[in-house]
Amino acid sequence: MTQNPVDSAADPLADWPHREVLADASGHRMLVYSRYERTDGQSWADGVWLPPDVDLDAAADLAVRSWAGWACSSGDPELVRSLLARGAIELRHAHQMTHPLIDLHALVPDGFSVGQLDAESLVARSYEIGSAAWHAYPPGHPDHDWADIAAASRSMRRTAAGEVLGPLLTASTVALGADGAVLGACLVVDREGPIPGGGPWILDVFRDPATPFRGVGSALIGGALQALAEVGAPALGLVVTHANAQARQVYERLGFLPVSESWTVALPVDAGG
Repeated sequence: MTQNPVDSAADPLADWPHREVLADASGHRMLVYSRYERTDGQSWADGVWLPPDVDLDAAADLAVRSWAGWACSSGDPELVRSLLARGAIELRHAHQMTHPLIDLHALVPDGFSVGQLDAESLVARSYEIGSAAWHAYPPGHPDHDWADIAAASRSMRRTAAGEVLGPLLTASTVALGADGAVLGACLVVDREGPIPGGGPWILDVFRDPATPFRGVGSALIGGALQALAEVGAPALGLVVTHANAQARQVYERLGFLPVSESWTVALPVDAGG
């Protein structure tokens, strides 16, 4: 098995950064992917593409052996089903969406304010913002990720340092109550690669569910959209979990358009030798 730089223009995601080839023992190209590391340090094969001349079962067998313990994301439902049949566990079914930054409508917050959130402010208020994020995604929520508030706070500091998908953009926003308390935030980064999979990207948007105000999430996203439009950015992208129907409805109402679907699975750690 070898993993080499990709050299095929047939890859539909060839313009993604960090493309590599997973080849079998004879050097035949089996899968093409981009290698990353998830926020928890897990190795991640993203954008996995199965070439049309490759046997599905052989490719899935090789993936499970070669990427034992990795996360694996693909928009190929047949490949995903084959990996699940080999012991992989589905982590996320997601929809990629993009906003062309046209036909924007100003959203006026009622009872709270929305302001710019830069890296310095995110670090300074990492615990408050992390707390809002953790409460927004409690255990049982389809996007639950952090073990506790402290872990969410560390994730905010990593985001401020540009360690999660890309540098934090000043189009990021924070919602504050009249007393200055954090109600929620929209974290926008500059993701590697061309639009719509790269460029300005909503890494996360959340509001503390305890807030009595309505429209916090929409106002946060609206502020980010306006800020990007003012600097001439062409689009804003995001990924939303399929099960989070409420968030998907908000994005659609704000003018985000569907691009693609993908599935992320955790490959078994014990690949059976």
